[in-house]
Amino acid sequence: MAGIPITATTSDGGVVIYSLETKKYERLTNGGFPFAWFPDGRRILYRDKNSLWTVDFETKKTQPILDRLGTGIQNQALALAPDGRTLLAVRADNQSDIWMLGAAETAPGTP
Repeated sequence: MAGIPITATTSDGGVVIYSLETKKYERLTNGGFPFAWFPDGRRILYRDKNSLWTVDFETKKTQPILDRLGTGIQNQALALAPDGRTLLAVRADNQSDIWMLGAAETAPGTP
């Protein structure tokens, strides 16, 4: 299992794994939230500041994936698709779109 070390009074950050076999925690990274397992069950994708990284929980090696996520990417909104190749990220934006339908675009039978 993977998680983030948070107690009632502290939040150290980083990704830790818990072994059901040994009943021990092991820190994989010093930063990183949110995170998701790759389908191979061996690597974890995580965000550290404005970059995406992977960490292999067996070798503990980290690798950069994307060095700039862009402005406004939300910490809570990061998901890895089951194919392990598609990433969903949500960006906070203060803009909105308004779609205006003209008279030529009215539905048939309407005045």
